[in-house]
Amino acid sequence: MIPATSSNSDLGQGTKNPIVHLFPHSTFVLSFIENNNKYFNKDDHCYIVYGKAFASIKEMSDEDNIVRIKEFADLDASTMQKIKDSKKIIVHSFFSNDLMLFLLFHRLYKKSYILLWGAEFYTLRSSLTGFMGIYSRFRKWCMRKAKVFITLIPEDYEYVEKYICSKKNLVASYYGEDVAYKPKKKKHEGLRVLVGNSATSTNRHHEALSWLQHFTSNDIQVFAPLSYGDKGYGEEVAEYGKLLFGEKFFPLLDYMEANEYHHLLSTIDVAIFNNDRQQAMGNINYLLQIGTKVFLRTDTSMWNHFSLSCKCQVFDVEGIQNQTFQDFGSYQEAARKQNNEAINARFQALPQRWQNVYDD
Repeated sequence: MIPATSSNSDLGQGTKNPIVHLFPHSTFVLSFIENNNKYFNKDDHCYIVYGKAFASIKEMSDEDNIVRIKEFADLDASTMQKIKDSKKIIVHSFFSNDLMLFLLFHRLYKKSYILLWGAEFYTLRSSLTGFMGIYSRFRKWCMRKAKVFITLIPEDYEYVEKYICSKKNLVASYYGEDVAYKPKKKKHEGLRVLVGNSATSTNRHHEALSWLQHFTSNDIQVFAPLSYGDKGYGEEVAEYGKLLFGEKFFPLLDYMEANEYHHLLSTIDVAIFNNDRQQAMGNINYLLQIGTKVFLRTDTSMWNHFSLSCKCQVFDVEGIQNQTFQDFGSYQEAARKQNNEAINARFQALPQRWQNVYDD
């Protein structure tokens, strides 16, 4: 078992029927737990963080409502009973087979609120055959047993209905917080461009990089985060980027701590998310908050959300190939400030959005 911040048996000591959060180890965990404990009584919540352990969670030694486990079989009987007695279970993402079977075996779906990060329903777009087809149908069957779905943005529910089923849906705010606006001060030469957020094919890196190819003779640096996802795909993107841009391309193949990654993002002038589904929401929100120019696909729920619902100024990725280098990199200070205010307004609604989930 991975060493825990508290013992298994101490979980949820503050209340008899706590709200249990099942959370995969990820860069989102720390931000969510800190905000949730800030706005709500921490004794009413307990967090079981499963899978690979990241340092950011290990360092939370002052939080006694967190237990880290490698797999669900590591839970002791006392903690298991607390989960069964819990008021509700918030399932943060639905990717793990271990999680899927754990909820089924212990008949916990009936009080599970599954927070869909995006890939869960977008991966159901393709018709699969053979074993993968059977697995996909079983996974969908399990998701349909949940009491409530939670989506990160309202626009995603259309896809949930289409690919999973119609069910009561709540909207949770993002995993993040307000960022005070500061005029962007450039501390580097040239133009620094970020492409995508992970080593997954839905980022459509090859297409995005090809649109940038006519800028290779300009003073440009291209960064591609590829530290998680499909390792083989990530290496393929790294090779393609080096082929197009040579020493001007920087594939980020190793995991970076949150503070280090945010520092990198703060140096980015232009970010391109050619993702063909809802993805990279944390990256996009933060980049818009700090005044970065952001390009998105117009045929995704993200475009509708940021452009129409949030009233942010974002740009169409398909226009890049026809732009001059100057036009591509230029961005008005008024637009930067507008985007910061729009995203901060969404984050300020965070407590009430989660209160709606907890009160349901």
